[in-house]
Amino acid sequence: MALIFWKQETDLICSALFASAVLNALAEKAALSNHMAQTVSLGENARYFESEACNVMTELYRNDREKALKILVTKVGRFNSTPLQIAYSQNLKMFMAHTACQAKLSSIWSGDIALYTPTWRVGMAVVFPMLIIQNIGFITIQQKNKNSHQNKPNQHRVNCAPHQNTDINNTKETKENAFLGMLYCAYLFYISPVAKFFFYMITYLAFLVMFTLFVLTDLYPLSERPPSTLEYLTWVWTLSLALEEIRQILQTNRGSLTQNLQYWAKDVWNVFDIAMYFLFLVSVILRCLLNSNQFYFARMSYAITLSMFILRSMHFFFIQRYIGPKVVMIGRMVNIQ
Repeated sequence: MALIFWKQETDLICSALFASAVLNALAEKAALSNHMAQTVSLGENARYFESEACNVMTELYRNDREKALKILVTKVGRFNSTPLQIAYSQNLKMFMAHTACQAKLSSIWSGDIALYTPTWRVGMAVVFPMLIIQNIGFITIQQKNKNSHQNKPNQHRVNCAPHQNTDINNTKETKENAFLGMLYCAYLFYISPVAKFFFYMITYLAFLVMFTLFVLTDLYPLSERPPSTLEYLTWVWTLSLALEEIRQILQTNRGSLTQNLQYWAKDVWNVFDIAMYFLFLVSVILRCLLNSNQFYFARMSYAITLSMFILRSMHFFFIQRYIGPKVVMIGRMVNIQ
């Protein structure tokens, strides 16, 4: 009976969100046709259904928090999607702003890292992995420790801190468990989206330093000297970033390639990225073709491209300053649930 109610509630939320998405699409078409009365009516109905989905989620979250959070990532066969995926893909901001959605996104974002862990501490642990053991708490570890009294005396347990294994008399076994515990904590830490974000941000800043060094100090025509190692590394790194952008377009799952491109191009940062990669390609071509007398244009093109890469890095700080990194990685997060 509980399973039936669970499916009904999940299906009800998905249906309301889907109805809101359809009505929003119809409202957009009506607006393009200058049917203002229909646009207003369809928009109001769309907001009504989204509001109903929020009301249902509010009741679920009030009565059973864990159940409400699980419903958000439960796939409904009829829609082949979860409520969170529908809300994100259709840009239903009212539902995404719901407390339950924000709590679930925070949980996904943190992975197995305890939610009370300060963000700066996670960033420091990415740079200095030795800080993971004593400064990062993990949900899985805490649950294991809470239930450890139910384990048999001779049963192996994996904990983060080595001093937690004092109940084991065998010194060799203690060291083995301590080592396994450290590896397990490192694994839990580095697979979390928040750690991946910090790792990507740090490596991107290192890429900018490398890019800046060769543009300012080691950029000469081919007639004078071949490209430096830093320049070759910059080429490879930029190519990997461009390939990742192409992969995102292909995996948008909006239908045809044209539809994927249209949906992908709605984000101004994506369009900015393509312009940036295109200018980088132009810079490389000019760098290889121009002689000493005209090499100024290659330098200028590289400098403009570098400034665009630096401007792109500001997006990291914009994210942290306002609504958190969820807006960047939310699509990936909800799609893996």
